[in-house]
Amino acid sequence: MPKMMPKGREEPSVCVIIVHYKGSDMLKRCLESLFNTNYQNFHVILVNNGSDDDLHKYVAGFYERKVKLIKSDNNLGFAAGSNLALRQVRADYVVLLNDDVIVDPNWLAELVYEAERDHTIGACQPKLRSLREPQFFEYNGACGGMLDIYGVPLTRGRIFDLAEVDNGQYDKPVEIFWASGAALFLRESVIREVGFLDEMFYAHMEEIDFCWRIRLAGYKVLSLSLIHISEPTRPY
Repeated sequence: MPKMMPKGREEPSVCVIIVHYKGSDMLKRCLESLFNTNYQNFHVILVNNGSDDDLHKYVAGFYERKVKLIKSDNNLGFAAGSNLALRQVRADYVVLLNDDVIVDPNWLAELVYEAERDHTIGACQPKLRSLREPQFFEYNGACGGMLDIYGVPLTRGRIFDLAEVDNGQYDKPVEIFWASGAALFLRESVIREVGFLDEMFYAHMEEIDFCWRIRLAGYKVLSLSLIHISEPTRPY
């Protein structure tokens, strides 16, 4: 069962931002799982980032009142595409969510609950598992990560190029240096304080830079690994 807001207290508002380029089938699966979420007070901004998918018809047919569609004629990359939507956000919290994930029904309620308990949390993420092999962690940012003394990012849930089996070893919520951009949960007031994603990072490392700035502003970045979403393993 998901943790709930105290009785009589209104659920904080959440804006889920999805940047989409190509692959309508995976996006449809993502949206289907998203709208089975056990949390009511959220809305979705979908950025058509230069995709030739016929998203207008699909959104109008299934999610007309639930999804706001923003169109860019060109693929701006993840950072700039996300910023298109971030400029229009009016919510307590924001989630940058990849378009190829399948979310657990309780994922959002758990993230909001933890952020409401501790207002020093600026960003956090759930556990990420592989969609193809769910016993393994997702390759790129399973439980967030750290930086070594040379500035090289280290991923919790992967040893060098091998994803670890999820045996519950990262289930304890802990402070991390960076949270994965695949499911990056953010406090909206912190975004206004530190600014948007740096568009110099076209599609990689933007979340590490962003979390670094959040930490420099005095906020925590956490891995809340009691829940999970699933994402295809990407052998970059």
